[in-house]
Amino acid sequence: MKKTFECVMLKDGIQQRMLKQMEGLSGVQQRAAIRNSLEKSRSPIGELWRALERRSAAPAEHVAEADGSYGGVWRDRNPDRTEDD
Repeated sequence: MKKTFECVMLKDGIQQRMLKQMEGLSGVQQRAAIRNSLEKSRSPIGELWRALERRSAAPAEHVAEADGSYGGVWRDRNPDRTEDD
């Protein structure tokens, strides 16, 4: 059976195109360009990105136990240190 689609060639082509687009940009600029692209993308990865961004921007539903017991494990594992260290 003859293959009509070569995924490795597709991936390589996409990576080469991205390298050219990012050429000369700093790391901060590269991340901003990727973020901008994902925010505008209608692809599944763009949809996932926006969903995760909305989720991380949502207010916390559960902060901590009222009695502060969440710190007990840390104190048990670090008996010679304070949480301010």
